[in-house]
Amino acid sequence: MTPQKGQLYFLAILGLIAAGITVSIFLPFLVTISISAICAVILGPLYRRLETIFGGNKTISALLTLLIAGVILIVPATFVANQVFTDSVGLYNHIKDGGVDGLAVIVDKIESPIQAIFPSFSIDVQKYVSFVFTFFSDNFGNFFSNTAHGVFNLILGIIMLFYFLKDGAKFKKEIVRLSPLADHYDGEILAKLALAVNSVVRGSLFVAIIQGVFVGIGFHFFGVPNATLWATIAAVISLVPGLGTALVIVPSIIYLFFTGNTTGAIGLFVWGVLAVSVIDNILLPVFIGKGFHIHPLLILLSVLGGISIFGPFGFLLGPLFLSLLFTLGDIYKMMVSGTLPKTE
Repeated sequence: MTPQKGQLYFLAILGLIAAGITVSIFLPFLVTISISAICAVILGPLYRRLETIFGGNKTISALLTLLIAGVILIVPATFVANQVFTDSVGLYNHIKDGGVDGLAVIVDKIESPIQAIFPSFSIDVQKYVSFVFTFFSDNFGNFFSNTAHGVFNLILGIIMLFYFLKDGAKFKKEIVRLSPLADHYDGEILAKLALAVNSVVRGSLFVAIIQGVFVGIGFHFFGVPNATLWATIAAVISLVPGLGTALVIVPSIIYLFFTGNTTGAIGLFVWGVLAVSVIDNILLPVFIGKGFHIHPLLILLSVLGGISIFGPFGFLLGPLFLSLLFTLGDIYKMMVSGTLPKTE
């Protein structure tokens, strides 16, 4: 072995050790880094417009982007959170004051025709209500114990987002410089990932918010109790492909029907069908556009797997890592076939 080769091997070993330690250092912040990068991609157009207005001042443009995004998110989120808390307290008090008995009456009306065919069929209302409250009481302490950690990650994420907006172009150039791939390959990968980010966020998060608003309007208008709480739950459930808001709307229709509000039940059914049709056939294509399309079954599995690995933000990170896999596969096929267009 020549001295030069020995030096190269030694340098390579040191590099691998340093890389392993560096990955271990950054690994606890993987979710925060990923979410900040996603937000930077989504807010990129606003940042670039502000940068043009302020003559290329990156710091002011990034700060204003954060301020505008914060106002748009925090004001509605504060109102919804306050209303959800009020509805939750009201629902708890209602159940504590005998609401379970009223629910049992409705369940009995549902059970009777089913038991005529399946005599052993039974729904234990008290059991399921107790399970729900036990679950929340057991996890309530965990929520507050993780609050400090969540606040730390939020502050860290905001700082990361500021620098991703301000120095995003520098980071991109550095990634391209360090990558062993040709520059146009790197450009195509980054472009497809940005497209995937926009598609996933617009196709899930924005549409979920719209669905929650539609459901909330219908619930308020047709007399469903604690409408904001159930609309928020419907918005969260709609993030999981294949389930959608029907898991909340259908029981609400049944509830209205068996409590004597037949008109409200029919109205909510019609409203639900129209809302789903408008969102699926008009709004969803507008938000997604010509985005990155993946089979719904794979999206569902990536959402569930992402949540199990990354926690609540897994509903975004799961599909995005799946999109990365498909993107790399497409790039590989185009590299082999020589059909990859050069991206400036």
